[in-house]
Order: sequence, then structure tokens, then C-alpha cells
Amino acid sequence: MPPGRRLGPWQAQSPQALNSSWAAGEESIDQAWWRRSTEVEPVVAPAADAEEPAAQTLRAMARQAEFDAQLEDAKALLPRGCALEAMFSMLDRGHKGYLSDMDLWQFDQDFGGPTSFGSFCSLVNEVRLVRKPGLPQSSHQTADASLPGRLDLCDLGVLIYPSGSQEYDALRVAGSDDEAKSILYLLRHSDPCPGCGMRAQRNADAAGCPSVTCPACGAAFRCFSVVRDGASLSAPEAEPVPAAARHQLHRLLSSTARLADAMETDRRRLAQRLTSFGCSLGGVFSAIAGGRSVLGAADLRRALLRLGLRVPEHELGLLWRRYAPPGAAAVEPSDFARQLQPRGVGAAAVASGFATTM
Repeated sequence: MPPGRRLGPWQAQSPQALNSSWAAGEESIDQAWWRRSTEVEPVVAPAADAEEPAAQTLRAMARQAEFDAQLEDAKALLPRGCALEAMFSMLDRGHKGYLSDMDLWQFDQDFGGPTSFGSFCSLVNEVRLVRKPGLPQSSHQTADASLPGRLDLCDLGVLIYPSGSQEYDALRVAGSDDEAKSILYLLRHSDPCPGCGMRAQRNADAAGCPSVTCPACGAAFRCFSVVRDGASLSAPEAEPVPAAARHQLHRLLSSTARLADAMETDRRRLAQRLTSFGCSLGGVFSAIAGGRSVLGAADLRRALLRLGLRVPEHELGLLWRRYAPPGAAAVEPSDFARQLQPRGVGAAAVASGFATTM
């Protein structure tokens, strides 16, 4: 980021801003936000009858943060040069346009993996939780991919790309696979303007000079993405997946499936404990949020610290990214329950549980 330049409020959480501060060794925007948020508002202790259920829930959330950090470590082993579309095409054995839990399990079996089929069912559910339901669906996208037990191209991208990367953030909110392919094309074959972030590429006439001027903000910068007139780019899905990438993809999928299974086991245990306490997730949410209708980042951090759960900053960031919808400053009760309820609990049951406790 150029010296003296200030970020606008809409740019403060952009992947470019986060990545540049991390690379420079500075305190990231997320870390500064966490730190400042704990310096305001007094701690609101939960009521005595909700204290133990809230403690059990917060411990489960701390384990989710730890599992998410382990998943990010596994993602780092996957080669970056392999196209997402090629991996999707390789996993989609029947060319159905979506990946089923059976496809993932069969890929694991090709390597002689011991991971159970149920673990891959948990993996598919976990990815759908991260992407959030209710995203707009393009008319060009097959409705089959939206059914339970299935993943589309965007889902696979969220599973493979590191959290906070440009690809991850874009695919998490993409409305269709066609939109996802357009986004991936731009990220591969264009350069971002350092002033406003608009992406640019040069044609063959400007191949000799990398200096360009952004048509949106007028900033001058050097663009090294050149697309020649009439040149045909090979379809990414037709590219072969190298053996090394296949091996690392298998390791990522199998380890993620086991982590997803562990998280699902935690959810079932938490549901049993809350039932034994006669408490619901709605009551726990109200206790952690101090009686407010939404849960802020400061509320979550203080509640964890009050229990002595010192979750590392990068794990807190991953946990918040899991619970808060993209671009949201607070967590709604429905988002909270969706990440903690066991698989198979319907939305109507969650809504009724919150209606009776809040």
C-alpha cells in the first residue's frame, strides 16, 4: 500500500489489505479490530442457570477454531499451480456437474485410504456450512448441485483455497459455477490496480510496454498480463492433474473429512449436554451476547477469555469467518445455531428453539 494512503471503509477487510499487512509484518486489520474491540464495553456475565451450558458451547467453538487452523495447514501442502476446474473434473467421475460424497470417498479408495464414507458425508456438510445457505443461484447452474450431499465448483474452491485468499473470498459468495469460472479467469489473467483494485490486462498492441493507467481511478501501474488477439486459452478443466497434486489433494480431502467428522461428533455431544441442562442454543446465544439480539466479535472474545480459553489470534479470525456471513459485523442467532446444531436438524426446529428462548 503506498505511503500516506488511507483505506476506505469498504476496502479495510479486502484480501489485498489483509495480505499486504501480513507480508509487511504489521499488525493486520483483523488483529487490530480484535484488540480495539476488547477495550470497550464492560464484560456481561451470563446468568447462573446458563453459565455451564455457555461454557460447554464455548469450548466446542474453541475446538472448531483449532480444527479450522488444522485445515488451513493441510491446504498449504496443495500445489498452487493446479487449476481448480481440473481437480473438479477429475473428481466428477460421471461428468454430472457436481461432486457427491460418493465421488470423494471413491477418490480416497483409489489411494487405499481408510477414511469412512460417513466422514466424507460430514465433509460435504461442513463445506456447505462455510459457504452459507441461501446464496442466489444462477439459472445456468444445475439444481442437482444444491441438493444435500453434493458440492459444486464454488464449494470445492472454498475447501481448497486458503481462507482469506482472493479466490476463497470470491468463490464463497459466487452465485453460480459460471460466475466462479469468470472470477478465476480474471484472477489468473489480469493484474489489480493498486489504487482501486479494478483488474486490467493488456492486448497484443501494448505488449511491449507494461505501463498502464487505470480507467476507473487514473492510477498508473505496471501490468504484466498480456492476452494476444485471437489466442485461445486452453480450458482449465481439460488440463491434467499431476500425480503430486493428486496425492496432496487426497491428503487434504482425507484429513479434512476426519476433522469434519470430529466436529460433527462435538456437535452431537454438545446437543446431548444442552438437553441434560434443559437449555437450548437460543439461551446460550443470549447468555454469550449479553442479552443482545446479535453477537459481536468483542462478545465472543471476552466470553472465551472469561473461561480462560486463550484462542490464538489467527484461530479467532478463522472462527469469526466461519460464523459471520461475508461482510457482516455481527453474528445472527440463526448463523450461530447453524454452526453448532448436529447434521439433520432442520431450520424450522432451530427457529422454534430460538423463538421459545429469546
